[in-house]
Amino acid sequence: MAYYPKNKIKTNLSTGGGEFQTAAMTVTEGNNTYSGYYYKLASGKYYTGKFPGDGVNEELFPLNPTTTPPLSLPKTSTPPLFPTPEDYKNGFFTRYFKKKVNEFLIQELTLDQFQQETSILYTPFSMEWRLTGTDIDTVYNINRNMSLLIEQRSNISGFNVYLNNDYAKYYKG
Repeated sequence: MAYYPKNKIKTNLSTGGGEFQTAAMTVTEGNNTYSGYYYKLASGKYYTGKFPGDGVNEELFPLNPTTTPPLSLPKTSTPPLFPTPEDYKNGFFTRYFKKKVNEFLIQELTLDQFQQETSILYTPFSMEWRLTGTDIDTVYNINRNMSLLIEQRSNISGFNVYLNNDYAKYYKG
């Protein structure tokens, strides 16, 4: 539990509802609002509970009738996942993904979806996917090594499980 000087925190505040939502409420319950005790930090952030350490302190997001809640449901449309003739000419193309931070859920995205991804519930990432090479084994190994590196360096556990060992996908000899 963090310590905050008295001039950096206001504790024991309460709301009857209509002022705040938690991230979970925003994503799963639509327009439900938080009611109960909360505290405010000097940074302007709000958390559930009378004080830090009072149960599980979830961040609260102030509701403003003129704005929408800070989180949105994940985009689920299926992107066109096929490389273009220009990509084959270049020998690679970029694949875009997002991983849910608190569970094993990875989704492939279009470039537009990737650029619009702002949810704090997901970690967006991308990789260059090799399409051509001297032989299929070379392409397979390049893509496999790159995906293992992404999984390790970016802490994207389960990425290689998601790819299902299909590292020669889209290969053209």
